[in-house]
Amino acid sequence: MSNYSDKTVLLTGANSGLGFEAARQLAEAGWGKVILACRSESKAEVARARLMELTDKDPYSLLAVDTSEVDSAKAACEQLRGRVERIDFSTRERRGRNQSSTPLVSRSPGPPPWSVITP
Repeated sequence: MSNYSDKTVLLTGANSGLGFEAARQLAEAGWGKVILACRSESKAEVARARLMELTDKDPYSLLAVDTSEVDSAKAACEQLRGRVERIDFSTRERRGRNQSSTPLVSRSPGPPPWSVITP
């Protein structure tokens, strides 16, 4: 079994749907830090409480970010730089159609702490 206790994952849309389920499963798999990136801190707090109830674990931290707003994304990046050394895995839910340049998944082996792979 792999040890993910020193790994960090960033999940956008983590308050519902696939993002929420991914957060639950990654915590169950033993990821050390699961960052719940949601449009509002209140949504993230509700998700965290529910996830803690479901998993009996608390690797969760919160990040308020609206990925459709450049200023919000930049502010979130600055917050992350001060909070985590690196992000080992990240997902981004897609909304709508015709978003061919929208990042889907990112992995980063080293600095900067995140990079993007686009379809």
